Amino acid sequence: MFLDSHCEVNVGWLEPLLARLSMHSGLAASPIIDVIDSENFHYRPSSTKLKGGFDWSLHFKWIGINEEEIEIRKDETLPFT
Repeated sequence: MFLDSHCEVNVGWLEPLLARLSMHSGLAASPIIDVIDSENFHYRPSSTKLKGGFDWSLHFKWIGINEEEIEIRKDETLPFT
């Protein structure tokens, strides 16, 4: 697990990630990344139709997910992929 300087966590943030990893140890777990606007500090929740990823230069970017994955994510007993 790593956090950089723009991450802020709250009480209980780590336990859900560890629970997912204990179910499927070969997965990488990541919290949902919401946005706080730097100009006015307004909170914007992240989209449920996006997932985070990295390109080969290790730059973070948002990646769209298809409808099939959205349906799978509705089952809370399964980890996101």
